[in-house]
Amino acid sequence: IFLDVPVDELKKRDPKGQYARVESGELKHFTCIDDPYEPPLQPEITLKTHELEIEQSADILFRRLEMDGILEGAPKLTPPGLPNPDGDEEIDLHVPAHLREERMAEAETLPKVLISDLDLNWLQVIGEGWASPLKGFMREGTLLEVLHFNSILVDPFNLTDNKDAHTSTTNFEKFTQFRAPDRVSMSVPITLSCTEYTKAAIDNSPHGAVALTTQMGNIVAILRNPEIYPNRKEEIATRMFGVID
Repeated sequence: IFLDVPVDELKKRDPKGQYARVESGELKHFTCIDDPYEPPLQPEITLKTHELEIEQSADILFRRLEMDGILEGAPKLTPPGLPNPDGDEEIDLHVPAHLREERMAEAETLPKVLISDLDLNWLQVIGEGWASPLKGFMREGTLLEVLHFNSILVDPFNLTDNKDAHTSTTNFEKFTQFRAPDRVSMSVPITLSCTEYTKAAIDNSPHGAVALTTQMGNIVAILRNPEIYPNRKEEIATRMFGVID
């Protein structure tokens, strides 16, 4: 367990007055001050206790102990006899009934993006949780994991601060130093292609969102914070289907 807490926060806590003794010169060779501290490279659990309530930290610990079967077995999200969904998280992206009118009104104000029947099928797969733990079309980082490893790393209980890795914008210049603890099989790329016209509509949306619309003109979803990246069609064809021509 890695308690990832800034030194300034530790000085504020200091129940034994150790940091005060260090600053006065009474105590030498104190870790993080005049002696180096090397954080663990791949801790099983990372707790930023300066950002979490005590109950939240305890909940993360208990969830991990349960997940590893140390306490009373892994938590079950499904009825007895059925395995948990991939990623240990139930995904249902349907808008609750009491919010549908509000979301439809919002969608009417957004740029419309036309999707194909195939895209609509994938949207249903994602929305109903059949592609768990995906919560949307794959971002570039997620797609590359699928293409190269036929799987994705997940952190459903946020043990390494990677819970939102697949819903956050891909940033190849900034990778977390803590690897997500679990791997989920994911061998099929689920992406949403777009034309230059559609890309312009997305880029120019002041709301950071667009309404996905079928060929019959029906609004079926709101796509928020979309990530646009080059279509890796050759790489997808080669790695997924062995086709190079």
